[in-house]
Amino acid sequence: MPKPLHGKNLRLALGPAQWAALRQRILTEASNECSVCGVTPTHKAALHLHEEWEYDATVRPAVSRLSSLTLTCADCHAVEHLANAVLRATAADEQAQWLRLQTQFCRVNGVGPKESEVRQRIAFMVWTARSALSWRIDLGEFDSMLSAAHCVLLELGEPVNFEQLEEEAFENGV
Repeated sequence: MPKPLHGKNLRLALGPAQWAALRQRILTEASNECSVCGVTPTHKAALHLHEEWEYDATVRPAVSRLSSLTLTCADCHAVEHLANAVLRATAADEQAQWLRLQTQFCRVNGVGPKESEVRQRIAFMVWTARSALSWRIDLGEFDSMLSAAHCVLLELGEPVNFEQLEEEAFENGV
């Protein structure tokens, strides 16, 4: 997810209660397995509801479209957000976490460690390029779930200027 879109998602716009209800509905409809690796966890709580986004950088502003919601196990969800997962790891378990996620990435993609590194470098280059763009959010079929107030929270159609926000936070002593 490009940097200007961080914190702009259906989960945060809906809030904890509505998100939990949506997750429960999808769990009830689904087969209780990870959509990526197929594992069936012993507890439904081990399945995460993951937002799948499509990006169109050929238009201005670029469009980020929520295409689907999928159930993923904790490891596959962490692989989807690999950089974030590694950043959140404590120094003590960072190496172990990285190796576990690297192994999961290789397993579900049918690749070895070298190709995994190449794919991750390419993904970072794409992320860097996309992060330089202004974005508009399209919630697709999920748009009807949000009230006008929720849409304001997402700042739909308004690019986020992180540099300005950081500068204002610094000036305000935050």
